[in-house]
Order: sequence, then structure tokens, then C-alpha cells
Amino acid sequence: MRHFERVLRASGMGEYWADPMAVGRMSEADWKKKADLAVDATHDRARADRMARMPSTTTYVAVKEWGRSPEEYSFSSGEVGKLGQLVPERYLDDRRNLKGTRLKMLCRTGCLPLMVRVGREVAPKWPREMRTCLACNSGAVEDVRHFVMECPAYAERRRGLLNQVAQAAQRSAVDIAFDTAPMEEQLQLILGKRVGDRQFEDKVDWQVKKFLVKCWNAREPVKAAINSHFGTKYGIFRTSSAA
Repeated sequence: MRHFERVLRASGMGEYWADPMAVGRMSEADWKKKADLAVDATHDRARADRMARMPSTTTYVAVKEWGRSPEEYSFSSGEVGKLGQLVPERYLDDRRNLKGTRLKMLCRTGCLPLMVRVGREVAPKWPREMRTCLACNSGAVEDVRHFVMECPAYAERRRGLLNQVAQAAQRSAVDIAFDTAPMEEQLQLILGKRVGDRQFEDKVDWQVKKFLVKCWNAREPVKAAINSHFGTKYGIFRTSSAA
């Protein structure tokens, strides 16, 4: 029973190892609920600790919903009440724009093959300040924030996206101060941070996917030059370097 003891103590339930009769005084349903909550809490703490040591997940941690899934955001009854880490987000169900869905996912997780990632993966690794954007040559590091919110190469497309999001925010049933929000908060809303208004979230999701596809297509010469120079196969789909 040594393994069971370790599991109990690791889940914050060591008291029941010391006093096993306490379990006998509980109903089976109450014990199951208590054990499920303890295991969920332990796993969520481990997830948070692990991600805190991974700088690349900063945006994902802020955007992803980690709490328990309410019914209105659950695909099935089996997802209701599950922790966010166990429930896929709704934007992934979109089959109309697979490329846009993939781009949004890579932006959220910090895995889009921008220069900040290219410079990290080449040998020898480039200093961060050298991983600058080749689409605008402004000298700015090309990370997700620059690509989505700042790069002058996509300014016209971005203006249209921001206008669409601002208009959707004004029509929302909840208070969303998009226009006056700091850029980092705007980025989080654009990448799918939940606000409690599914209609607003779906509108933004559709618009941002179209925006990302257009910008990524415009960046194609940069990607092609990187792959040609380094002999890499950077793309947004593992099976195709041309995607």
C-alpha cells in the first residue's frame, strides 16, 4: 500500500491514511467527489508550476481558460465541470478555416515559426535582439505580439481586424473595453480569451483567423527565404513545408 499512501499524501489527503475509518464514515459518492477534487487540484498546481518555468507559454497561460468548464462552453455533458486543461477550446472545432485555426493555435502557444523561434532553434542560437522581423525590417524582434499587433507590413489588414473587434465589443452583452485596453490585453482578446459572451468570441474568432491567414500568406517570401538559407522546413503544418 506504499504507492497508495504516496498518492494520498501528494493529493493533500494524508489524513485519511492516518485515519482510514474516516473514509468509512463517508458515503461512496462523497468520497469520490472529495478524491476527484483533490486530484484535480494537485494536477492543476503541477500544470501551473510547470508552465511558470516555460516563458514561451506566457500568452497561452493568460488566454486559455483553466477553470471548470460551464455547461454553455462544454461540447458534451462529459466536459461539464472538467478543468480547463482537460477540455479543448471551441475554436478548434472550426472546420471552415483549418489554416486559420492552426495559425491561431500556434500564436496562442508561442509555437508559430517566427524569427523569435527560428533564432532560438538554429545553431548556434541567436541572441534574442538579433531575431528581428524580416517582413518590415524595423529592427523589432518578430514575436507573436509583433506579428499580430505591431508589424507595419500588416498594418492595413490589422486596422480592419481591430475595427471589427471594437465594433463587436460595443455590441456585446458584457462590458468589454477593447479600445482603451493595453495592447497585451487586446492581444489576449484577439487570441480568444474568454469574456462570457459566446457571440462576441465567435465573431472575433472568425475575423482573427481570416486576418492571420492573410498575414501569413503575405509573409510567405520570408518563410521561403528562411527555409532556403537554413535548409529547414518551417511551416504551420508538420506534413507540408509549403503550408
